[in-house]
Amino acid sequence: MPAGAPLGNQNGVKGKSWRDALHKALTRFATEDGAVKAGQALEKIAEKVVLGALAGDKDCIAEIGNRLDGKPAQTIDANFDAGAGLLAVLTGFSKSDDSPVA
Repeated sequence: MPAGAPLGNQNGVKGKSWRDALHKALTRFATEDGAVKAGQALEKIAEKVVLGALAGDKDCIAEIGNRLDGKPAQTIDANFDAGAGLLAVLTGFSKSDDSPVA
């Protein structure tokens, strides 16, 4: 049995138009002064990110880390008191009709 989405699933297609438009722009773009030639835009952007990281820009540092190592996994602490959690959920509703309390 093959892995992945079922046959006909189109979820992966969403967002591709933005990716495709960016790809086209990055490969076609050139500056009038010749500082950036066609096909070099992405490389110039990457250079700016690296220079920003070297200058201490936290966003640039995080972007490089996320691209090279992947974003850190978000953990969920499952050690909680189930009774207290249930109580917190139930206290937000009225007993008469179970509609949310303002």
